[in-house]
Amino acid sequence: MEKIQFPEINPRFQNILEPECQRCKSLVATRNKISWGYGNIASSIMFIAEAPACGKQEDTPWQGSNYTGVPLTNRKSGMTIRYQIKKMGFDLSSDFYVTNTVKCFPPKESNIKKSRMPNADELRNCSIHLTKELQMVNPELIICIGGTALKQIYRQIGHEKIPNLLEVVKDTERQIGPYKICAMIHPSRFGSWLNELGWSEQRYLDHIKSMIQKIINK
Repeated sequence: MEKIQFPEINPRFQNILEPECQRCKSLVATRNKISWGYGNIASSIMFIAEAPACGKQEDTPWQGSNYTGVPLTNRKSGMTIRYQIKKMGFDLSSDFYVTNTVKCFPPKESNIKKSRMPNADELRNCSIHLTKELQMVNPELIICIGGTALKQIYRQIGHEKIPNLLEVVKDTERQIGPYKICAMIHPSRFGSWLNELGWSEQRYLDHIKSMIQKIINK
């Protein structure tokens, strides 16, 4: 992957909904910063990722959301997603709105320097923020990055039957309530899941790009 420039963080693009939120006591105790939604709040397209990675303070500037307070700014998954969006011809920060299902990084109990998937209580506590973001942005298309984000958005909209991530990735989009939903593969599983799809990386990126352009070109 070629180098991609770290996004210039503009405070007016940060959508701070509840400063110093205290809803999840265990996350409050270990977080560095809350990773609020960020980007173009007037966009018709909203990206939802899983949760902030712990990141590394020494990885300046790609320290991760736990240090920057901005989604998808860590050296691994954040850089990968931003690179993929750039290859499609867009800029994640200026063209779209991006957020996480959970705004604080969920640490592994044995080692707070590593993150885990958010649990049911954390997803439920943070769902009030995601609901508010959906109301504020009112996106036409929601792009879920990974299975956790996909499951949570289905729950938020009130659908109990949640499809397999790859089924949604292969679709053009699905109309769920007032939103069109599509999905991207989480970077941590990108190689193996792309093989399972039987697609090249370019075909995958062209597929996602076509759904974005259909909304933008209306």
